Amino acid sequence: MLLSTKAQRILKFLQEWSSEKHIYDIERVHNMEIYKELEEYPYYLEGMWDINLTKYFNDTFYCFSTEGGTGYFSFWQYPKLKAEAPIVLLANSGGISTMLAANLNDLVCKMIHNIGFNAGWKWGEINDIPTFEELEEWYDELADDYEEEISIEKVKVLMEKDRQLFKERALKIIDFLNEEQIEDNIKKHPNFVNRVQQYQYKNDEVLWLKREIKSEEEFSKLLTSWTKVDNTDYDKNYTLYSLEKVIAAVKGNYPNYYQSKLFQDWMVKNKE
Repeated sequence: MLLSTKAQRILKFLQEWSSEKHIYDIERVHNMEIYKELEEYPYYLEGMWDINLTKYFNDTFYCFSTEGGTGYFSFWQYPKLKAEAPIVLLANSGGISTMLAANLNDLVCKMIHNIGFNAGWKWGEINDIPTFEELEEWYDELADDYEEEISIEKVKVLMEKDRQLFKERALKIIDFLNEEQIEDNIKKHPNFVNRVQQYQYKNDEVLWLKREIKSEEEFSKLLTSWTKVDNTDYDKNYTLYSLEKVIAAVKGNYPNYYQSKLFQDWMVKNKE
């Protein structure tokens, strides 16, 4: 993957910071273990799903960090991409994959703002400081770095000083954006959650039928596999098989069958 000169500089900065000894440690604070080199990650489409999806989707992922071994921070190259590749978090089985930023610049802005993309990240804006309880979780590990006795209060001061140093060094190579600009830039790319749902529906289609749909009869079999639709409020936003998401997926992925009497009858039946 060819990164822009700017993206290369930002990635090098993250790699260098991670290789140095810091209290404001990226792995500790953001759960990001930065790779020394960019790595193509074919496993997501080849191994995450029951079916090898690489022949159905011309998407490529290049990882630059793990998320504590539970996921991968990656550049997402998709068909017709005209700008820099956005940053996505590829979750392991059972997790939710999502887009984090429109590019590496914006991701570092999120780190500086401390906009949470990590369940363990509780801090607020850049001028906030970690709570006593948050520092206490790291205290024993941090105290081992000092020969003399050190208090949690001193750790707090050192942490904030190091965090400001991270910001100062980052601002020499990034364009600092506010939260609204970061979100606006994300909207310029396709919705990655929707893309993951396309992976899921293609996986179901080929898994159930052993081939791609070629007739209304085969489409009917696929609908049968989705008959037990969870249309409750519980976890509705994340249920792939909610009635709302099945309808959206059929409309987007199978437009030839969306207007069919078969599917219209199916919708009426499941909306009752």
